[in-house]
Amino acid sequence: SGIDYTHMKEKIYEIVKLENINIQDTAVESIITISNGDARRVINLLQSLQLQQKSVITSENVYKMDGSPLPSDIETIYNSLLEDSFKVSFEIINQIVKTNGYTITDIVTRLSEKLCFSDNPRFMDELSNIEYNLSEGGSEILAVGNLVSCFH
Repeated sequence: SGIDYTHMKEKIYEIVKLENINIQDTAVESIITISNGDARRVINLLQSLQLQQKSVITSENVYKMDGSPLPSDIETIYNSLLEDSFKVSFEIINQIVKTNGYTITDIVTRLSEKLCFSDNPRFMDELSNIEYNLSEGGSEILAVGNLVSCFH
């Protein structure tokens, strides 16, 4: 178990003040989301971000530094899964993964988080199986097919 949201937020603001880091509130929220209560991950992210800081640290900077899928990419994938054909969804996911260097595991994890907080948690078992198969060395391309088939 990690540090709860309120304490994590307080600690992040304490650190950014002490280290004189210029950061947007949305970036702090992104750090909290990505870290999942892990203070070490927060500190590592803040250190990396501070070293790369050119001006104000944004939410996008946080996701890119961590290598995590951008929320806008997850939204694009989610909408495609719900609205597009199997073929189109498959192509969109593969293009986003290829262009940004994401792993399918990260995509599935972020989609799981999105579905957990939505009114539509019906795909959770299937997403869990995809994550398990990937952790056992399963093929990423097959995982994309499995992911798309969950929604079609």
